[in-house]
Amino acid sequence: MFIANIADQKVTFLCKSEKNNADQLIRLAAHLTNGSGGGKPNLAQGGTSDLTNLDIALEKIKGSL
Repeated sequence: MFIANIADQKVTFLCKSEKNNADQLIRLAAHLTNGSGGGKPNLAQGGTSDLTNLDIALEKIKGSL
């Protein structure tokens, strides 16, 4: 499960994974959007205030799920 919540021109990412790749997916989303994030392999979170590449990041994440 990967969630991106947009509020007040900021995005918060949350990922829970049974494949133990949640931290990798969050880091990918953060990297593509000039944000930050991390966590454990099964649960991670991150965020950014740069919405420029959000659509690209979400498409890449979608392809990785």
